[in-house]
Amino acid sequence: MSYRYALSLTSQFYFCGLPLRLDSYKGCPSKCIYCFVGSRQGNFLKDIQYANPVLIGKWFKLALEQDNKTDNVLIECLRRRMPIHFGGMSDPLLIHDSFKHVTLEILKILDKYKYPTLISTKANIISDAEFSNIILGKSHFAIQLSFSTFNDAIATVVEPHAPLPSERLKGARAAIRNGNWIACRLQPYLPFQDVDDLVLNISSNGFNHLTVEHFKLPFDGQININKLNSAFNINILELFPKGKRIARGREFEMPNNIRLPEILKFIKAAAKYKISIGIGDNGFQHLSTSLCCCGIDLLQGFENWNKHNITIALKRSAKDNAINYQSIVAEWAPKSNISMMINSKTRLKKGCNTIIDHIKCQWHCNTQFSPKFFHNVVSEKNGDTYEYYIK
Repeated sequence: MSYRYALSLTSQFYFCGLPLRLDSYKGCPSKCIYCFVGSRQGNFLKDIQYANPVLIGKWFKLALEQDNKTDNVLIECLRRRMPIHFGGMSDPLLIHDSFKHVTLEILKILDKYKYPTLISTKANIISDAEFSNIILGKSHFAIQLSFSTFNDAIATVVEPHAPLPSERLKGARAAIRNGNWIACRLQPYLPFQDVDDLVLNISSNGFNHLTVEHFKLPFDGQININKLNSAFNINILELFPKGKRIARGREFEMPNNIRLPEILKFIKAAAKYKISIGIGDNGFQHLSTSLCCCGIDLLQGFENWNKHNITIALKRSAKDNAINYQSIVAEWAPKSNISMMINSKTRLKKGCNTIIDHIKCQWHCNTQFSPKFFHNVVSEKNGDTYEYYIK
């Protein structure tokens, strides 16, 4: 079965610099016991859907080899050379051998156009020569290597189908020696680990950047909490107390009073060990030392990341801590309709459905993805709209 939306925009465009997502397949077979993907968009289906590289190649050809007028948002983004997140919902390098050609063909397309791409994976980058021969040493391929732990024994339990962390680190060092920019993503991070030790390990292995995002608890209970508790020697449910946990999307997030102290420890340790850090937790992205929590804003050739978002408005807040939409109004955004890219419940009933329309609507109505989405932001009614300030 073909994966219809292998290339798409995510609803995170409100606050994310990297909302253009590409996946080799839908329905990740890795079966990490903490993963949210099993409860998203039908990814629990037994029949995995695979991308069609021929179709993806056509998208790139239309965008980059032709200049016809378009009302397609994906063509606009590709023509702009907005960086792609390859592996937003599935691991492109941990794919079944019989469908390995899908990822290979997609990598060849990205390589042909030298397209700025952040690859998210748990793979040992050098374990598969066909993949590594395309990726290594190419500045248009940045890598985000994911970990929930650096302990091989724990990883064997919680990530049974992924390479051991020690093997991933070996691949990371090889990629760095070959000149690739490579970030470490601690996701999911479970408190209360030795943060200083974690960041020292990340820095000493040569990573260019660190992204941290706390564990989320899916509503549907598709994860094995008992195994997680045993592996990390923790009581997961104590991190999500009723009445304080935050319901967002299809998951619970830990309350801010649990996450914020851990985030501040990471920021302090990152400064100590001289590594940039991005905070991936909802509402805390503006605490990142980079403009994008994934760090791609630091990369040459990735300059066309999505700057028309609310995180950037917060980063550009005035001296009086006022947050102004005018600070991002001149930043590029696609003009085409995004209705088919987003959940039907979030489509605007009046007017157009462009990214700008959606951000303006959230901003003026003080709704979920307005600046109040972020920690320590307050709103004040002013006529028909709202003003926002960082405390």
